[in-house]
Amino acid sequence: MEKPKEPEHLRVYNWRTEEWLLIDWYHKLVTSGDMNTTMMFDMRYLSNFLLYFRPKVTLAYASDSDGIWFASWVEPFMAGAFFGLWIRQDKRHTPSAYRLLSEAYDEAFKVFTVLIGISCQEHLRDIHRKMGYSHLGTVPAIWDGNPADVYFMTREMWEAKNGRRRQK
Repeated sequence: MEKPKEPEHLRVYNWRTEEWLLIDWYHKLVTSGDMNTTMMFDMRYLSNFLLYFRPKVTLAYASDSDGIWFASWVEPFMAGAFFGLWIRQDKRHTPSAYRLLSEAYDEAFKVFTVLIGISCQEHLRDIHRKMGYSHLGTVPAIWDGNPADVYFMTREMWEAKNGRRRQK
């Protein structure tokens, strides 16, 4: 009888030993078309992409035999952080992706008081709201000359929407 598979947990990216993972992820973002909706134009240069995920920005990820399939990152800003997310197409809307997303938010709120999200994808508005974000507004021409939505979420907002309580 096969042993049940342990649930996957996020790993924190180490740029000194795992840069090859980011090179592969970069290639997937570009070839899938996700780069245009996940990153700003200047991040489309490989050197900028690799440098971005060095200290200051923390990247947490999950990977399988096809490379990174879940990536979340936080970039400190005042007492909060910008929160970024990418999930590979074949893993979106899966229970394991939601579990890792929950883990990413829980860990981020151990450090930051508020998370800020920016998205140029209108179809994600309802998903942001369901997660607990509040829509601040749409900023014209901020995403490579196009409009983008700006959201924020506090720990209390996250817990209220997702039934979590802060651990003592």
